[in-house]
Amino acid sequence: MPKSKLLESTSPIAQDLRLEIYRLVEAGHSSQEIMAVIIRALTLARVMQQAS
Repeated sequence: MPKSKLLESTSPIAQDLRLEIYRLVEAGHSSQEIMAVIIRALTLARVMQQAS
């Protein structure tokens, strides 16, 4: 499966991540905090995908 940019993707996880990133930016979180959220979400998605 080809990799795509978060802004271009229409997948549910991409939509959720965009909303979460927007919320975190608006709340004043640092880039490091936002990256940690993205990494956790993508790791969880990968684990769930492998389990199915």
